[in-house]
Amino acid sequence: ILVLQRIISATEDRLSVTTTPNSSQNITITSTNTTTITNSTWNTTTKPMERITVNLEHVVLMDNLIISSHVAILIAAEMVSYFLIAWSAALNLRTATRLRAACLALAYKKLIKSSVRYTAPVHQTLTYFVPDSSTLYELITNGPLIFSGPLILLLSSMFIWYSMGHWALIGIAVMIILYLGLILSAYLTKIFATRAMKFSLQRISLLQEFIEKICLAKIGKYDKRFVAGIKEIREQELSEMKLGALSEGWSLCMVHVIPIVTVSAMTMAYLITHNYIVSAD
Repeated sequence: ILVLQRIISATEDRLSVTTTPNSSQNITITSTNTTTITNSTWNTTTKPMERITVNLEHVVLMDNLIISSHVAILIAAEMVSYFLIAWSAALNLRTATRLRAACLALAYKKLIKSSVRYTAPVHQTLTYFVPDSSTLYELITNGPLIFSGPLILLLSSMFIWYSMGHWALIGIAVMIILYLGLILSAYLTKIFATRAMKFSLQRISLLQEFIEKICLAKIGKYDKRFVAGIKEIREQELSEMKLGALSEGWSLCMVHVIPIVTVSAMTMAYLITHNYIVSAD
């Protein structure tokens, strides 16, 4: 941000120097009855113009040098930043994958040695360990955001308050309110996913019961009832999955909308209180 501010300030300085007319440059020579101009008069009028031109070239050269060097610094900082972000994400993903594999291996090793494997069905065995491993995976993957998110929010709020004043913190308040809505949307997504999983397990259990007792179902003509029950559970599962997908899509939309709304609210609050805004801010 500091490098960008310096680039914008140097660009505005260069534009103001090259476009603003200088009163000392507008030297007009009015024609009189005499048609000759002495050398002394010509030298006195050209020397200030040469000095002004040299000063302007020096200022523009310095601004161009500042802009070029700071652009190079900005590119290098962005490259280092993206490298560190990718490195951190890779470490988190690798650690989460290893932890999930280790937990599943330990759980299945205990399951093989136990006697429950003969009585418990397959889908019930999977529900014992798969959700826990998924929770551990998400915790390791997104766990650092629990600590880095509030820290970044605090530092950015302090910088905005220092650079633009306390009225600009309205944007931070708007961002916090929108993030509360994002948390609510994520919670609803989790609820819908849990319900869809529950209906899926009921459907698999009913299907397994139908396969095991298919002879009795055919004899007693209960097969249509089993099929109707499976279809009904499947419809409920699909409705929960649709609601979960809608909630997840809303969450993804809010992730991209929150920064835009925050900057808009911050800019409008600053304009209402100050009636102007500096482009660097």
